[in-house]
Amino acid sequence: MVKDNGRDVFLAIDANAIIHRAFHAYPPSLQTAEGVQVNAVYGFTVMLLESLKIFGPKYVLCAMDTHAPTFRHEVYTEYKATRKPTDLSLIDQFPLVEEILKAFNIPLIKKDGYEADDILGTISSYVADGVWSSENVDLYILSGDRDLLQLIGNNIYVCLPNGSFRNIEVYDKDFTFQKYGYYPEQVVDYKAMVGDPSDNIPGVKGIGHKTAVDLLQRFNNLEGIYRNINEIGGRSQKLLTEGVEQAEFSKQLATIEKDVGLDIYLTDCLLKDLDRKLLNFTFKKYAFKSLVGRLDDIFGKHFTEPNISQLDMFKGSNQDFKWSPIEDLKDLIKQSQKLKVVYVNEDESYDTTPYIFVGGVMRNGAMKELVTRELHILSLLEGKEVVFYNFEELVTHNEDISIGIVKTFYDVLLAEHLTHS
Repeated sequence: MVKDNGRDVFLAIDANAIIHRAFHAYPPSLQTAEGVQVNAVYGFTVMLLESLKIFGPKYVLCAMDTHAPTFRHEVYTEYKATRKPTDLSLIDQFPLVEEILKAFNIPLIKKDGYEADDILGTISSYVADGVWSSENVDLYILSGDRDLLQLIGNNIYVCLPNGSFRNIEVYDKDFTFQKYGYYPEQVVDYKAMVGDPSDNIPGVKGIGHKTAVDLLQRFNNLEGIYRNINEIGGRSQKLLTEGVEQAEFSKQLATIEKDVGLDIYLTDCLLKDLDRKLLNFTFKKYAFKSLVGRLDDIFGKHFTEPNISQLDMFKGSNQDFKWSPIEDLKDLIKQSQKLKVVYVNEDESYDTTPYIFVGGVMRNGAMKELVTRELHILSLLEGKEVVFYNFEELVTHNEDISIGIVKTFYDVLLAEHLTHS
């Protein structure tokens, strides 16, 4: 399934498509002891585990819609208007899926005004254009939506479940043509003529699958069809001539945006530093006991025990450390969106100044871990995602230290306490 070409695998997941599929695949009777319905969350987690096992990715991210109208709604108020309202019991599960992703340390991207498709389209452009080292990365987009076939290109594949997630078909250019009779770059031209009832994209009235495929095989794209309209003749020529505006508008609606401004780097998507205790805690919280045993099989080498490994790192006296220049620390914090901060005090009397380790990933992918006694550097963490170790002791004994409001906060010792309480 995965191409054996020596490239790193990047798995990008269309969370909306998978969550909806899971919601209808698993019974609503799947609930926690408190009566919280979790069938979509469970199905999504099963899919996530299965796909991570199948693809063995080095990088992972998920894309999700927001509840805000998109730019397509602005130009066409009837966009997706024929869909039934989303079940409230499904809506309630989206935040729970986000919690699952946080437990896996997998970034979730969503942006008002755009769909998950547009997020994935932009990610595909990063790979195709070399922004994210296309010569070393193969992008696999997992979805249940054939619209995404238009993103296929060199080193970019779309994966669609064929019945179940254990039977995933990987689409490249040739397989797309084999299945549907048109190539990935012709998907939007096909929809321009045939339309898409699920999105309420009109297309050209009277033009069906067979005619559209025949025309694309003869004239390549919508522009080629209209350029040679006189060669078509008959009823199809009449329908296309009358529906030219609808065709062009439908193509616009069907085209996935590839230039959404995203504040994310390839290194943000590294599948790493999975905390077994946090995953166990989250799985038990949602009564996913049957899935706990699958974690070791899939993630053995990725699991970390932060409280143990970090303590081992800090054995020894202060003289073993070379204190980092303050400018190096500032640069690390500036470049890293996600940081690890470990507070260390070797003197219980607090007669000596404690110190901190700050770890992160630079924009060039280099991982750094610096050490300092300059605790005031923590004021620069504002807006960052921070994993702390020993946070309670830090704030208790350093009341004059300002840390600011971090974007995401997680404390290893606190999680360990909750897991064993």
